[in-house]
Amino acid sequence: MLVAAASWLLVSAVSALPYWLAAIPGAHGGSEPLGSFVNAFFEALSGFTSTGMTLLAHPSALPHYLQWWRSLTEWVGGVGMILLMLSIMPMDQTALNLYRSEARNQKILPSVRSTAQAMWSIYVVYTLAGVALLWFAGAPVWRAVNDAMSAIATGGFSVADQGLNGASAALKVAFLPIMIVGATSFSAHYRLLRARDWRGGLWGTAEQRLFWALLAAGAVLVAVENAGLGDGVGALNSIVRWVEALTTTGFPGVSLLRWHGAARFWLIVGMFCGGMAGSTAGGIKVLRVFTLYKGLQWSAAESAASAHQVVRHRLERQVLDRRQADERVRAAGILFALWTATVVVGVLAMLHAVPVSMRFDAVLFDVVSALSNVGLAAGLAPAHLGTGAKLTLCAMMWLGRLEIVPIMVVLARLFARR
Repeated sequence: MLVAAASWLLVSAVSALPYWLAAIPGAHGGSEPLGSFVNAFFEALSGFTSTGMTLLAHPSALPHYLQWWRSLTEWVGGVGMILLMLSIMPMDQTALNLYRSEARNQKILPSVRSTAQAMWSIYVVYTLAGVALLWFAGAPVWRAVNDAMSAIATGGFSVADQGLNGASAALKVAFLPIMIVGATSFSAHYRLLRARDWRGGLWGTAEQRLFWALLAAGAVLVAVENAGLGDGVGALNSIVRWVEALTTTGFPGVSLLRWHGAARFWLIVGMFCGGMAGSTAGGIKVLRVFTLYKGLQWSAAESAASAHQVVRHRLERQVLDRRQADERVRAAGILFALWTATVVVGVLAMLHAVPVSMRFDAVLFDVVSALSNVGLAAGLAPAHLGTGAKLTLCAMMWLGRLEIVPIMVVLARLFARR
């Protein structure tokens, strides 16, 4: 866990060098906002955590090598740097420990190395398919390549200044399946592509059914809440933003401050939930949301049961005993509590680091966006924030990418030794 927690910071710090060096005045015409190392580190960490928050108002003005670097960091970070290492390096039990330390529990194949290789193979296939889809929808080849890499990684970097906001309707629709595929678990992709199990790959688990239900219900809710607002807030834009929130993709676009307050609330809920477990998406994951729901259902059933009645604990076609059920619910509840507590601490830190005039709902939205590795912004402009606010958002992105628990365990062990 220490290796996983530290490696994300170390790799991001090293990967910030291209931004920092290129932004030194006189070097390739570069200038601020990436002229300071903190800004460069923010951009690099946002990429590797597949968050997509950016300090750049005009990414189209970057040299092509920096545009490619931004997309590459998100593409690698979507699956994970440690997973890339495990796919090429033979390891023993250490491999499994590292695999789990990066907030992963599912294995497609018996060994960690074969699982990592299978995941990367699927990832490459979907990336190429995404490039072809965006190009067919009208995107230039360079944008199709870079934006497909970001979308499949559920990141948010784009080589276009306005992201999806300035895209055609056909191009916006083309982005939707790429983001959804990125937020779907690799085990489902494996069943779909390798085992030809269409039902299992699309509808086989309760997590998948809940994910599709959230996609549909949230799209309707957000579109209805924003109905009649106009000014660029139409049904299609509302649906696209909801898919971005739930899949934790978050391309830049229209300011959400013009949205209805209830619609922004639903986006916060979507970002908090995130995509499926074992995908490139952030958030607490739909599987844990379902587990918490089942826990409430079991608790209610046990409260209403008679003295001799036995309550069956079923989860994803498995019948669990009482101890197993309690462990599943406790693990999901702990992460939910840690996630909520981290949001509270992050909001308090940001409120002390931003101007007093900054709206509370905008601060809350952006903290949840950073912690869930989404990248959507409700009003904060990261480029105009102070160093303290940028570092707070960096901490949120880092904590969210490792799902908090590994970092908490490391800190607890360090304090215990002292």
